[in-house]
Amino acid sequence: MLVPRVAALLALIGFMLLLLSALLGSAQWHVPNLDDWTIYAAEFSFVLAVILFYGWFFVECVKEIRDMR
Repeated sequence: MLVPRVAALLALIGFMLLLLSALLGSAQWHVPNLDDWTIYAAEFSFVLAVILFYGWFFVECVKEIRDMR
């Protein structure tokens, strides 16, 4: 059960980076280069979390199907 927790942690980090990107892109703190970097990092974190979770889910499904035999 470690993999879903790591995926959730990556999604949480991605959400925090997304909030940071919105803050850095706001009218008060307009930092365009750092804003772009944080939104790309958030996207990478979300994609990595989804890939990790679906990979774990697929492996567990295959394991359950093999145990049913």
